Amino acid sequence: MRVIFYYFFIALIFAPSICLKAQTSSGMQLMINPSVVDLKILRGGLKVFPLELTNLNVEKKLHFHIYVNDLKMKRDGSVEFLPPKTTKRSCAEWIEIKPKKLTIEPDSSKKVIIKISPPASVLPGGYYAAIICELVSEEKALGSSGVKITWRVASLVKLTVTGGRLEKKAEIVNLRLAFPEEIETRGVAFIASLKNKGNVHIKAKGKIVVRTLDRRRKGQVDFDVGTGTVLPDSIRDFKAVYTRFLPVGDYVAEAIFRYGGYKVAKREIPFSVTVGKQDEFDKKGENIVELPPLSVQPSLLELRIPAGGFHTTSITVINQMKDTVLIKTSVDIEKKDKEKLLKSDATSQSCVKWFKLTPSEFTLSSGSKKKIILNIKIPQGEKGKRNVKILFKPVLKNKEGTLAPSEVTIKLTIPVFGREK
Repeated sequence: MRVIFYYFFIALIFAPSICLKAQTSSGMQLMINPSVVDLKILRGGLKVFPLELTNLNVEKKLHFHIYVNDLKMKRDGSVEFLPPKTTKRSCAEWIEIKPKKLTIEPDSSKKVIIKISPPASVLPGGYYAAIICELVSEEKALGSSGVKITWRVASLVKLTVTGGRLEKKAEIVNLRLAFPEEIETRGVAFIASLKNKGNVHIKAKGKIVVRTLDRRRKGQVDFDVGTGTVLPDSIRDFKAVYTRFLPVGDYVAEAIFRYGGYKVAKREIPFSVTVGKQDEFDKKGENIVELPPLSVQPSLLELRIPAGGFHTTSITVINQMKDTVLIKTSVDIEKKDKEKLLKSDATSQSCVKWFKLTPSEFTLSSGSKKKIILNIKIPQGEKGKRNVKILFKPVLKNKEGTLAPSEVTIKLTIPVFGREK
């Protein structure tokens, strides 16, 4: 039989030790407290603590099977649960659970007693495990395939064994530019891979500092680290997105991570910013940021305007080139809609006249931005949907036609009596 496990607990190893509330697909609610246990025990010592499970349902009792798994940290910071004795730094075998099976009445709580006793012979450092509470009453067979869904909730154990040297040591093993598909916002994105080379988990904070080749500082941005936890022998990938304007040219990015008090890990890479693909930049290697000549925000507008109605909004245009540029605007219907509109409603071809940009033509110096006002007025008797492109065409002196336009997509719905047709 194939079993599919659903975890309520996802990567909370980086969260404070607080309770975790969860709800199954059938609406049953439960809570575990604490969701993360952070302990320090002298080797050969013993620690006992309670784990509390709460049934938040008012009618149905819940049945649990409780056991221990190893855990492994992935590069994105999530955790994977594995059988005991799988990982090098497992403390699963040192954990005793009583009871291992539990039934909780509606709107009630019960405690599970957890004992942890690291052997006297074990080396000092960090060891990790997950206490899994499997909801037996939620097991279901799906169809004839024999697939079974089992819901689980977990409490993670971060154990530091003392009685010897605890070493916190980290190294940035890689620093690179992010690929376009790895970022969701505009800007220059960096990914730093931080490896924990010590024997205990660390909590890191980091930043990217951008400088010119002559070391003049342009700005900085923090890495998105959460609590920054990195387990021993693990590598975490952290991302930072630099959104300040960078004109075309060559730069150096330095990643700086602080961990374990005053300890610091550093690494830097050169990179270049260019508008579009240019041979002079292609020869310099892979660390190239290819920006469009213009940045327009927002890039997508989804609007509902009734016939006879009007709407006013603004679009911000930023010149990302090193030269002053003339920008010409225009409105066009998406190609896929043109033939459809020709067949259905001849007047719809003139919908470009519903859109007015102020100003329709303007000049922007390098790095500057301008707010453009867009007015939309829908004539009486119109209905349906329109997909329209607002184009911003940059023109350089003696180079017209060499730069690609930037665009804003408008998905317009004209409702009929409050409903789409």
